[in-house]
Amino acid sequence: RPHCPPDRERAVTMRAVVAHRAWCPVGSDRGGPAGSRRAARDVSHPVRATRRHHVSRPEAVRTRRDRARREVTRRASGDASDVTTSTPSVETLKPPSAPGGGVPGAPVMVEEVSTGGAQTRRWTRSRDGGFESLPPVRAKPDPGERKSGSEVPSSSETSAGALADWINWDPRTSPRLRRIFLPAGYPESVSRDYAPFIRWHLGSLVFRNVLEVLTSQSLLVALGMGSAPGALPLTAATKWVLKDGVGSFATLAAGSLGGQRYDEDPKRWWACTNALEDVARAIELVTPAFPALFLPLAASATFVRSAALTGRGSLMNGTFMQHLSRNENLGDVRAKLEVQGRWLALVALPVGIGIFRSVSSAFDADAGDGAYRYAATLGAYGAVITGHTFCCWKAASVLRFDTLNRARLCRMTRAFVDAETLPSSRDDSKKNDDALVALPGVDAAGAEEGVYRARFAADAPTLGASLPECARDWEDLEVLMTLSRERACRGTDVGVRKYVLGWDKNRNAPSALLDADAKPADVLAAALAATKASVDIRSASSTTSQSRLCPAVAEAAYAYADKRFVKFEESMRAAGWRVDFVQMGTAPKFRLDALAGANRG
Repeated sequence: RPHCPPDRERAVTMRAVVAHRAWCPVGSDRGGPAGSRRAARDVSHPVRATRRHHVSRPEAVRTRRDRARREVTRRASGDASDVTTSTPSVETLKPPSAPGGGVPGAPVMVEEVSTGGAQTRRWTRSRDGGFESLPPVRAKPDPGERKSGSEVPSSSETSAGALADWINWDPRTSPRLRRIFLPAGYPESVSRDYAPFIRWHLGSLVFRNVLEVLTSQSLLVALGMGSAPGALPLTAATKWVLKDGVGSFATLAAGSLGGQRYDEDPKRWWACTNALEDVARAIELVTPAFPALFLPLAASATFVRSAALTGRGSLMNGTFMQHLSRNENLGDVRAKLEVQGRWLALVALPVGIGIFRSVSSAFDADAGDGAYRYAATLGAYGAVITGHTFCCWKAASVLRFDTLNRARLCRMTRAFVDAETLPSSRDDSKKNDDALVALPGVDAAGAEEGVYRARFAADAPTLGASLPECARDWEDLEVLMTLSRERACRGTDVGVRKYVLGWDKNRNAPSALLDADAKPADVLAAALAATKASVDIRSASSTTSQSRLCPAVAEAAYAYADKRFVKFEESMRAAGWRVDFVQMGTAPKFRLDALAGANRG
């Protein structure tokens, strides 16, 4: 600039330096050719170098720089909110617009989801054309709660907001915690009652782990008190091994006698097996009071606990896992339960040690009279056992099984028959014979079922009866078989019914004998026919005990089931029940073809 005064040239140069340092990244004016030339010029001009390195940035320049950086950060994170800035350098950093009518300026994002559809990561194109991974989208606060304009909240407001976020924080929204403690795809990959069941189940695990710590210390104390010092190692080892030997017999008995019963009524057996385990723990807790009886007491507790753990493990690893999983992810659901249980075991360890030390200190010489000692012991141990029993009962009560067993099927058939036999329902059925019947849903039936309530009504039919529960004698069985097979049913491929209606004289109620080839549809039809026969007999006001099923009642029940079966099945599906399987438990089945062939001969 040959005609520019030196002072003006120096001022223009300083303004250019300030603008360059405000908009360019740190270090961009050093290391390159331009930076080298500027450094050489500064060396040759000491005054210019001194002024250049001591320029104070105006507040307006800092504000524009911060806005530009926030704009770049928002666009890189996928936020398409408008920012009031017209900086040319920001426009040059905009990524390519999303195709398909996306927000102008927003980058193309590809979401990575888990098996159940939950977002785990986001991917976009990096500056060099590769792949760039971004965190999943978090739930944003309500825009109305934010301050309007470009006001920056004060430090006190920021602290209060952080405290509120921490109090209202839901660990299920954290991707890391979900990956550790919850099955992949939660909640779509599990049943609807998974969350309430897990809450009470984890509570029961806390008390159970505390009981394990208490009983282990009690057994060790009783083992040391009941032996002479010289014979302690050998005697203690022998007693410890012998006490576990009887547990094998309990496992064999529980596994052979209770397998199918666990599947048919899992809620009741879950509560019973956990209560039985609490009985075993209580026996182990009293062993220090009777050290001379260590072996019989510890062996009895091991026998009871082994039987309880067999049923508890069978239910948790079998029926419960099959019910809680909804995406063939039994292994994932079971693994996450193990993770949750191990974490709670670490929490329960110091709690159990503290309770045991407190109880032990109550038996010191200067701890007071005997009433105080035993009251403190019973209060501490009783609270832990009661808490475990209550949590196990609540965990079972919140389960809602959508599969049918004999008890649930008999309740549904009774609701169906009662709905059609009411006068108002009968008039409506004449107008619209294809209208479905509103049956109790899974949630309502599960709440009514309870845990320890009676499963069958007094007049409910015996579904899956044995031969003595169906017929009075062999001749009566042949008559009932002929009545069942005398005409085709429902247009099935076989053309014969796969069940026989009879009379259970012990319960004074109708019964249904099932063929070995009976499918779930045949079981549904048998339950519907037997329930219809029971309702007809009760409506006749017959109080006298019968010895056999009336043929006229049986024929009416067969005809009703053949006509109403499709409507009943569709009504069950509409209520949310699965009709492709019926859990029959220990109900027997018979091959009736030989008996039918003998009757024809």
